[in-house]
Amino acid sequence: MVCAPEGRAGNKGLVAEFESRHDLLVFEAKISTLLHHAYERFSKENPKDVDAWERARQALAREDHYLFHIWNVLPAAETPPKIGSIIRIGIGLLIALGLTIGIFSWIAQTRSH
Repeated sequence: MVCAPEGRAGNKGLVAEFESRHDLLVFEAKISTLLHHAYERFSKENPKDVDAWERARQALAREDHYLFHIWNVLPAAETPPKIGSIIRIGIGLLIALGLTIGIFSWIAQTRSH
């Protein structure tokens, strides 16, 4: 669930609309990936300033719990596949198996006549 600042009641409608249109797990994984890539790039380009990044991240963690949560979400490349994709693969394999059995049965039947 997206966390809106408590003092802003108008955000609740925006949050509900966003949640109805988007898969939050995918969104959080993408944002996490972007944050981690930004950190990697920043640390390579500005190795002396990595401590400032860490201090900023810790300050945000004290104030913005959702951003800290997103930082800790597995990046998109590391998330396990969704059950839906596994089911689709299984159904595809069952269809392929059924077609193969059907073709071999048809061949066996035509040869026996």
